[in-house]
Amino acid sequence: MEYKEFIDKIKAAKIDINPQVYRSDIAEKLFIKGDYKKPRTDFICQYWEVGGVSGGSCWETSDPQPYHTNEDRPKTFNELDAILELIYPQIGFLQYKHIESMVVYDEATEYEYYGNRTDYEYRWLDLKLLYAYVVECMERNKA
Repeated sequence: MEYKEFIDKIKAAKIDINPQVYRSDIAEKLFIKGDYKKPRTDFICQYWEVGGVSGGSCWETSDPQPYHTNEDRPKTFNELDAILELIYPQIGFLQYKHIESMVVYDEATEYEYYGNRTDYEYRWLDLKLLYAYVVECMERNKA
């Protein structure tokens, strides 16, 4: 399977690759600077809010307060699981653990006016790395 076929299968299954990321810090890391329509590489991504600071305003009496969300980090990376189910459903446990180690975890902050901000955590995976590893695994299974 060629890389283009790999990507075409993912797109045909309506799995969101290179999603528009509306959080500026995340977009800066995943897209070419100044052009949020051109990803640095094909990727899947998942992000969630973890806290920040709110309550700041232009009034001197404002009292910005830090906050933390009580939401748990998503336990599964649904897009990754959907891709593997589609492309390589017979994946072994150790192979899956290796793929999980390729997932990049990071943090980002979106700064707002008057000291307010929103903090995010996100995870993303370079689909070129996933493709190379899956092809390698498939070749080893043939032998």
